[in-house]
Amino acid sequence: MVAGVLGRDGIALAIIDLGHATRFRAERRFDVAAETPARTLEILGGFLREAIDDSPLPVVGVGLSVPGIFNQQTGYAQALLPIGWRDVEMIHALERWLPAGLPLQIAHDATLAALAEFRWGAGRGAQRLLFLSGQRVGVGSALIVADEQAGRSDHSLQAGHLLVEPDGPACSCGAHGCLELFIDGRAIARALGREPHATAAELRHALESECDDTVFADVVKHLQTGLISLANTLAPDRIILSGLLAGVVSRFEGPLSRALGTSVVAQLDPIELAPSILDDDVLVGAAELAFEPLLRDPEAVVLGVGA
Repeated sequence: MVAGVLGRDGIALAIIDLGHATRFRAERRFDVAAETPARTLEILGGFLREAIDDSPLPVVGVGLSVPGIFNQQTGYAQALLPIGWRDVEMIHALERWLPAGLPLQIAHDATLAALAEFRWGAGRGAQRLLFLSGQRVGVGSALIVADEQAGRSDHSLQAGHLLVEPDGPACSCGAHGCLELFIDGRAIARALGREPHATAAELRHALESECDDTVFADVVKHLQTGLISLANTLAPDRIILSGLLAGVVSRFEGPLSRALGTSVVAQLDPIELAPSILDDDVLVGAAELAFEPLLRDPEAVVLGVGA
């Protein structure tokens, strides 16, 4: 299977086999928000075709994650706010690059990452899993419920747009004071006195190496506020923090857990808080998405590819 991630900083693709082993991985790094959607889809389509043609394994499906709300019925990206896309047709634009009959599945990146953690990572055994991923720009989120579709959820939760300061700065969604403005990569860079375009890798390293905890006080405070509100609203039994937020919870687990414990829901039933444990959880989730048509009807998929 080809699993892909479209994000603010470019595209990552991997060939992943049925045993979940990564057989090939490559990236194209560029500022997606600075390109037109048409040009980005052209780059993505060509990259997909290269990966398929060069794959060491037969490719019988493609799973692609996008940073926002994608409509499965229409094939349109409705709101990919981190890259500035609204109502962009994707399925037909990409299918022309693919072999005939090859299934193409597209879904919300955080939902796919949450699904991967739920099935294979830190979310195993959870009944209501709340997943938050700190990205360089924005916060991805998803809620996975164990008794719904064996953990599959198509609801694109937008926890990053929870209002925490109504008089705060403007957000790309049109509101003011959204949670993501205070806890994503931009907020971490600001706390460290770094340029806002610092890479996610640089920010992860800074989270591990910065010796002064007080520089992160504002990030931690707003994350505490968000966790309490989300816990009281969604009643999860486990919360997994991924991406840059995995570094935050690893460093500030005590203060975050104590704050979470003050929520009404956690006072009744304790809520586990933990960092993600999977490398490339979004790619793993995209592979899970790509496998679905094959596992549902293997004969139809195998016979249909290239027909």
